[in-house]
Amino acid sequence: PAHEKIGVVDSQWIVHQVVPSLGNQGQAENGKAPWEGVRERCRKEWGIFQTRIAEADKAYYEMMGVTPPNVTFVH
Repeated sequence: PAHEKIGVVDSQWIVHQVVPSLGNQGQAENGKAPWEGVRERCRKEWGIFQTRIAEADKAYYEMMGVTPPNVTFVH
């Protein structure tokens, strides 16, 4: 079953920052609509996630004593 093949990618704790997650919540800041802030935060968090995945991959390959594949990701 697929659920048996899922592993832990990252053991870092995720802290809930009490930040509105929907575009119609919160208040406009610096002349931006609330949804623009949500989009910006989403992009930042996606970048952080991609970095953490890449670091986890690198650590895994090093632990296994294998040269990692040469993969380029398009952002």
